[in-house]
Amino acid sequence: MLAYVVFEVFMLLWLILAHRMQGSLRENLRVTSMLFTLSLPWVVLLFIFFPRISFEHASYGFTSDGEGRLGHDGTMFLDNRALAVLSDRIVMEVGFEGAIPPSNQLYFRGTVLYYAKGNHWDRISTVIKRESTPIKNIDDIISYKVTLYPTHKMWLYLLDMPIEPPSKAKIDSDFVTTIAKPISDTLHYEASSALRYDYEKGVDPITLKASTTYPKGQNPKSLEIAHKLQIEYPKISDRFHNIVKLFKEQNLTYSLRPKPLDINNSVDSFLFEKRSGYCVHFASSFVLMARMSGIPARVVTGYKATASNSVENYLIVKERDAHAWAELLIDGRWVRYETTSNAHMIDDATEQLISSVDSQGGEAGLFGRANIYLMYIKYQVETWILQYSHFRQMQLLDRAKKDPSFVWKFVISILMFLLIIYLLFIYFRRHICADPLLCTMSPLVDRLQIDGYSRGEAETMKEFFNRVISHEPRYEKLEDIYDIYEKIRYGADDSDESLDMLDEKIREFLKGVV
Repeated sequence: MLAYVVFEVFMLLWLILAHRMQGSLRENLRVTSMLFTLSLPWVVLLFIFFPRISFEHASYGFTSDGEGRLGHDGTMFLDNRALAVLSDRIVMEVGFEGAIPPSNQLYFRGTVLYYAKGNHWDRISTVIKRESTPIKNIDDIISYKVTLYPTHKMWLYLLDMPIEPPSKAKIDSDFVTTIAKPISDTLHYEASSALRYDYEKGVDPITLKASTTYPKGQNPKSLEIAHKLQIEYPKISDRFHNIVKLFKEQNLTYSLRPKPLDINNSVDSFLFEKRSGYCVHFASSFVLMARMSGIPARVVTGYKATASNSVENYLIVKERDAHAWAELLIDGRWVRYETTSNAHMIDDATEQLISSVDSQGGEAGLFGRANIYLMYIKYQVETWILQYSHFRQMQLLDRAKKDPSFVWKFVISILMFLLIIYLLFIYFRRHICADPLLCTMSPLVDRLQIDGYSRGEAETMKEFFNRVISHEPRYEKLEDIYDIYEKIRYGADDSDESLDMLDEKIREFLKGVV
């Protein structure tokens, strides 16, 4: 749309000049390009510094498709509704102020689930009031901007651990971020998160109770093992490491199309019978096993992004990045654990499925990378042009006051831009000469015009030269130049050698009259 608007302005200018100039198509386009190029510095400077009026809900004609993306709704299913969605539709675009964190820290928090209810997990009711667990020793704070496409849900996705909510949003006691209404249009928000932090010791009783309950009378084999671990390893951290060891010993397979589990004994079915599943099955079984062994645990759903979907400081998060992981309360603080790391292998069907999706437009290959770069350009245009509000303008000016190096970079960038504009202007300003012979003669004609001799509209070259010689006998060498011109124009000698000879004669003449 932006490219179309620029093209429309260019075409309008060209039509006006074509009407006034009555020249050739090529000449009209040359002059249009020259004037259009001259306008660019003014456009840029006015855009940056002209006072802006901010309209909070203005879309300027740029609307989203309105199609809902995959979003979390406070539940996680384990039955046939838990089939993975291998879609490359973009859920979020994230622009970081600095470098993108490594992949093992790109966990965008969605919902936190506590209650295992047969075929699904559920969260604690929002009606129940709980105390928040404060965090301390905050470090590695990163700031970023998010473009979230419509999910028709109320959840915003922030990196673990969010420090404060975006405008008009709130963070609950589980550090889950929500807004008041479902997201039905593209939403832009700014956020900051801490990559390193500590929880204050102590969890409110409601959260602690919810994170230790498990279905009674189910999973007898897993429950027996869990009780033995609890007796043998009084220290929770040791118990946790032995649960990890147990999972790894089962040679579990990561599969996007696993066989259905026995929902009434999901942990036993997953660990000792089916031994295959994907993130929801790994997370659910691990959390229940931890609880049965006396470790408070909960399931977290959201998105796990990968650095392969990034360019510079720009990151794409897709529907296929939807993920579930575990958090365990160890030594008084919640610790994230990637449960799919317990998988021994990926089955062939899943590898083929992933490869098939990648070949149809994923990030793999030349076309995939080209698409990411295209999205990066689109994101920059939206960020710096469509979303350049009064607030961003004030941010820019405030940064200029505080950071002298930024001012120098800005000035150098403007000067480089002006240099490019000047070179383009010189390029478009040059006369277009379709006739090589007239192109060769033009320096001579221009010189004579400076001396006060302009060629008449109906005057032949011979008549023009004779008139100049009659007034300036010292220009008699024009006759030699005309002889070569005549042979090329009216004879058969139009070779490059003849044009070079004519050019040399003209250069000698011009040196003699200086």
